[in-house]
Amino acid sequence: MKRVLLITSSYPLRPDQPFNAGVLARDLALGLARRGDMIWVVTPRKDRPIEDSQLPVLEFPWWGGYRELAPQPVHMLNLLRFASLMISGIVFIHRVVRALEPEVCLALWAIPSGAFAYSVWRRHRIPYGVWALGSDIWGRRRYPFGEAVVRRILRNAAFRLADGWQLAQEVERLGGKPCAFLPSARQLPLEVPPAELPPARWRLLYVGRFERQKGVDLLVEALGRLRDEWAGVQVHMLGDGSLRPFVERRLRSWGLEGKVHLYGYASSETVVAMMKAADYLVIPSRQESIPLVFGDAMRCGLPVIGTDVGDLGMLIRRGRVGWVLLEPSVEAIADGLRHAMAHPEQHPIFRANTRFLRAWFDTDRIVEAVASLLDGRDDGRGLSAELLVALGNLQGSRSAAAQSSEDPIGA
Repeated sequence: MKRVLLITSSYPLRPDQPFNAGVLARDLALGLARRGDMIWVVTPRKDRPIEDSQLPVLEFPWWGGYRELAPQPVHMLNLLRFASLMISGIVFIHRVVRALEPEVCLALWAIPSGAFAYSVWRRHRIPYGVWALGSDIWGRRRYPFGEAVVRRILRNAAFRLADGWQLAQEVERLGGKPCAFLPSARQLPLEVPPAELPPARWRLLYVGRFERQKGVDLLVEALGRLRDEWAGVQVHMLGDGSLRPFVERRLRSWGLEGKVHLYGYASSETVVAMMKAADYLVIPSRQESIPLVFGDAMRCGLPVIGTDVGDLGMLIRRGRVGWVLLEPSVEAIADGLRHAMAHPEQHPIFRANTRFLRAWFDTDRIVEAVASLLDGRDDGRGLSAELLVALGNLQGSRSAAAQSSEDPIGA
């Protein structure tokens, strides 16, 4: 049994709020606790107390309240908030370490959690591991001295994980040491039946934040261009964010209120039900590593139409589980959606192929991989090789899909 301090900048206010990276932290902490490890979670305080009866969650104050760091623009007030986060977090976590005497720290993610874990290592020599997401590595220069800080955090970690293959290579370059590729995933109630939706020729689903990075604005504009071509096509959008007013305004201007349905943030039960009822998940992101919803779709047997960013295009191509868009643009998304709808013969092939990727996003497997690193039973180097070998075997494991699934489509 290990005494583990899990440090995360994201954590759900309640167990039924599964819409950000915090759900990954909670699922991982629960999985480690079920193995017998003693887990404490340290996270910034939100605008109201976190409710979690299954795990001890220790919150420290800062000036940001409910705000998430990733989407915030860089200006003086937010820099002050970030400074308050770092100072308050470092002071708090040293008090926690002295009181609880953990054996190891696990930082989710490199910034800011990795900085807290590095501070603990410097003062108390308690080893730490870092699991990096694309948002903190690709956006490291948004933070003061972000490049130098991230390099130092990664260099001194006992192990490094990244939730994308390209991201793992970047982490290795920055830290000068190996980084294992481990896709992130969350617990899903897969027993939930499909949602009961009105009859339609095609049902498209979007699940994600309504933010520029996720490309929701591009998707809405593309839907507007296709409005006169799509008889019997429904679009269902789960999520919310700063672009919600823009989305609503553009849908009204295109006259798409009856064809595009907005639901706001949804529970994991609703996500599963909608994924089982949909024909394609659309991921129009401008920047990604491997989005969480991709793993959700594979486990629900849902093919994907996604942009060729990060590892997303590679996974869709090699797994032959959908269509790859050439670029994150309105023209490419509109052309790609039009192309996919014109080739219904490929859809059952894509759906059947999702079963070959499901094991990648099994949360029990992820917990065991992290536990082996925390216990010192593995150095993480075998994880990337194992997953890449499995992915390489996919190409010869079944009949080929259409050539268009090998090459990007769109403008």
